[in-house]
Amino acid sequence: MNFLPRLATILDQDKWQQEVQPFSSSRPKEPGYKIHDSDPLKVEAAKLILENEKFAVLNPVYSLESENFNTMGSELQKIITDATYKYILGSLDLNGFKAEVEKWKKSGGDKIIGEYEAAYKEANS
Repeated sequence: MNFLPRLATILDQDKWQQEVQPFSSSRPKEPGYKIHDSDPLKVEAAKLILENEKFAVLNPVYSLESENFNTMGSELQKIITDATYKYILGSLDLNGFKAEVEKWKKSGGDKIIGEYEAAYKEANS
């Protein structure tokens, strides 16, 4: 029996989405077929995702909890986001950006950092 992958090309993307994809969760995995998407943007995106794996840095905080982040995170994120845009656009210099980071820390960022550090230590001990 030949278990080499076979290449299948999607010729009609609309028909594939309408008639095949709705049943994707009920189909058994077909290891003998490699689906080739005919959409050039999806092909390029898949290629770039694979290339980025060499450079990607996973965020170790995603699986951790911080009570202060849950309650104040979106408000504090606005400080950093605004400072980042202003710095990129040139309306804020490096010292101004660093001052905004300090404002973030004093407004609750230090508490969030502490909670994440404790949660990380607990999860990895």
